[in-house]
Amino acid sequence: MTNQTSNNSPWIAYLASPDGWVYQSAEDAAEDLGPEEEVRIGVARGTAAPTERDGGLRLPGTYQSGDQVFEFETYIDGEGDESQSAAVRFAQAQAMAAGLNAAAAVPA
Repeated sequence: MTNQTSNNSPWIAYLASPDGWVYQSAEDAAEDLGPEEEVRIGVARGTAAPTERDGGLRLPGTYQSGDQVFEFETYIDGEGDESQSAAVRFAQAQAMAAGLNAAAAVPA
């Protein structure tokens, strides 16, 4: 059985610390974690989307299959390669989420 609420929810891009705290930008993450730290970047919806918890946005510990398109880890500064930086990769994830929402005619 599929979860229709989850299937109809918008896709969102996220940038989070390794332990799941979500940041609004790579600059915010760099300020909090440091420019050479690792972050998680992904696209999710429904049960895999960040929620308000413990005084901030957090990624869930578990989620239903199909609610996450991808997630990868990168360093905020890209280890000297701007094309691999969190800012560039987060922008790519945001574009992917927008494209998925447009293709499914789901309001973002």
